[in-house]
Amino acid sequence: SLAALGVPIDPQAEVRQLNVAEQQLTEIARVLTKSPQILLLDEPTSALSDAERERSFGIIRRLR
Repeated sequence: SLAALGVPIDPQAEVRQLNVAEQQLTEIARVLTKSPQILLLDEPTSALSDAERERSFGIIRRLR
């Protein structure tokens, strides 16, 4: 879930209301609900600012 990943996003928010980083993290969280054995990320931080990139990588690192 978003809360488990430490993603501060309102789960009731519409996707179009989220910024790019939040949309990407929401998509990762959605995939994780299916408990995949492998998670392939193709440019998960493209189009993100440096701050958003660091935050995203921090969340992704916690998934390990």
